[in-house]
Parts: sequence; structure tokens; C-alpha cells
Amino acid sequence: MPLFVIIQRDKPRVIYDARHLNEFLTVESFKLEDAHFLLDSIANRQFYAISFDISSAYYSITVNKKSRQLFVVKYNNKTYVYKRMPMGISIAPKIFSRVTGAITMHIREKYDNVMAFNYLDDFLVIYTNPEWLNKISIEVKELIKDLGLKINTEK
Repeated sequence: MPLFVIIQRDKPRVIYDARHLNEFLTVESFKLEDAHFLLDSIANRQFYAISFDISSAYYSITVNKKSRQLFVVKYNNKTYVYKRMPMGISIAPKIFSRVTGAITMHIREKYDNVMAFNYLDDFLVIYTNPEWLNKISIEVKELIKDLGLKINTEK
């Protein structure tokens, strides 16, 4: 399996060339919330917001042991197997959006009048009371940690 490197935000990012595998995958369409939904929700309201994103988004998702044989890379006479979902897989955005969408729905259901949005690995949580928002953000970050995900502290 070929690998290639791209530079993104002045950092190298290894991409797994999965074209051979993607040919056999069925990519279900899915819709992400767009900015209009967010803008309509916050229009004419006073609010406070926190934002955060997940570090190494796709690499946060474990590949099922039975499926790992599909993610083998040979490089310099060595064999490597992806244990985490590599970038380049056509179904990766859908899989990751299911995880982050579930987190967003949990926030919306648990906290009355809190608005929560996500776009892939980016989250925005909005509330009218800054003290409660801080408390909620601590709980949400703990949930994300408990799920085995990491928040990017550099953004």
C-alpha cells in the first residue's frame, strides 16, 4: 500500500493511499450541520461559547482487529498494520461524524438550553451563563477523554 506525505499547517501528514480499498467500499451519503443552522440558533441572543477540536481525529478511531488485514503497509522491507483509522479511507468522515455526532447529541440531551454543534472534529458549545458553561465544558471534556479521544490544546 503506498503512502504519501502532504504538508498541512506547516506539518507533514502521512496519507494512506487507499484507492484500491475504496473501490470496494460503499460510501453512504450523510449531511453535516451547516453554518446556517448555527447562525439561526444564535441570532438575536446573548451567549457565551467555548470551542475545541479533537486531536488526530481519524487516528482516534480503533480499527476492528478483523479488519486490520485491510490496512497493511510495506515500507523498507518492513510490514506495518494500521490499528487506527487511517486518513484516505473513503468512509472515514462518515464513521468519525457518527462518533462526534453522538457526543453532540449527548450534550444537547443532557443540558437544557445548551446549544452544541460540531463539524467533524470541531465543536462549539453555547450557553447564556458563563459559570454554567464552564462547568458544562469540564464535563464534556471529561466525557471526550473517557471515550478515548483527546482535545487539541494547541488551537
